[in-house]
Amino acid sequence: MFLTKELYGFVLITTLLCTSVSGTESDETWIRINQIGYRPSDPKFAVLVSRLEVSPEEFQVVDFLTGEPVYISKGIRAFGKYGPFITTFRLDFTPVQEQGKFFIRWGDTKSPVFRIGEQVYDGAADFLLKYMRQQRCGYNPFLRDSCHTHDGFTVYGPMPDGTHIDAAGGWHDAADYLQYATTSANATFNLLLAWRDYPGAFQDRFLASGLPGPNEVPDVLDEARWGLEWLQKMHPAPRLMFNQIADDRDHAGFRLPDQDSVSYGHGLERPVYFCSGDVQGLFGYKNRTNGVASTAGKFSSAFCWVLLSTDHLYLNSRTICSIRQSLRMSSAWPDRAPARQRRGGLLISTKKTIGRMIWNWHPHVFSGSRAIPAISIPA
Repeated sequence: MFLTKELYGFVLITTLLCTSVSGTESDETWIRINQIGYRPSDPKFAVLVSRLEVSPEEFQVVDFLTGEPVYISKGIRAFGKYGPFITTFRLDFTPVQEQGKFFIRWGDTKSPVFRIGEQVYDGAADFLLKYMRQQRCGYNPFLRDSCHTHDGFTVYGPMPDGTHIDAAGGWHDAADYLQYATTSANATFNLLLAWRDYPGAFQDRFLASGLPGPNEVPDVLDEARWGLEWLQKMHPAPRLMFNQIADDRDHAGFRLPDQDSVSYGHGLERPVYFCSGDVQGLFGYKNRTNGVASTAGKFSSAFCWVLLSTDHLYLNSRTICSIRQSLRMSSAWPDRAPARQRRGGLLISTKKTIGRMIWNWHPHVFSGSRAIPAISIPA
């Protein structure tokens, strides 16, 4: 069941406020645990933190249902002061292999309840995809509504500032509504890498739109495609690569994305920053860029995994064009850093490592041939 807009905002704020701590018996001491749980044969640790000078000598692992201790341990290691806490300790209860629900108790301080079981991580990978769907820009399946559909107008580009470009889509970044090509490319890369290494961890429970329902495509690939399609919009032609949508004017308080009323002086459009290699930004909030090779490398890395890890699910002439363009940009516009620094950087890894990998698998990426059969993409 999906949340209403009002509940969505409430749940979002509540989630930000909730942490893995519990102080039911003490206002100054907490025990933090792995909220997902522990598998029976895995190492098991908890962390006790306190604003007081405390010296625990032993702790108990208590069965949640019976209230009886199942393990009493002196496996405590002190780590000293950390952040706001005067004393911190690691509690080791690895020997506990009994399955069930438990909590840890030291004195009057109790941890949240946690599980020990073989299936504690089942569904964890798909749970993380909920966050990605929630962050979608364009059509947002959590709101069942759209946002930022007029993005955007160009700045710093070779065309006149204010030129419209279709850059709708992608994901919002963190707790604001800015969007970055680098972080989105990195997220897309890791989605495809996770699918390559752990395909059995993902299910098919959502449509490409993010709404409930199977579509014969693992949800992780639906989400990767969402990122790839936006990245193609941000790199629409050779030597035309955009790096960012919106800027720090966005930081105008909490609001739902479909109710974003921040104005950039251009109607409902937001600025789309051209990746020029020069320092950009407003007022005191400027980036520290010294080139475009790093951004181009992240673009090409994301698209490279399309060829190597998804059975060509998204391979078509436009995708191949995007790979070719970003690889060429990474070498044509190197970062303006000393050659000694670039030698170990993304310029070399992108052009040689990734480039050679693609060349060996798909020479037509560099051939410029138009005779490339398009691979159908599931709707």
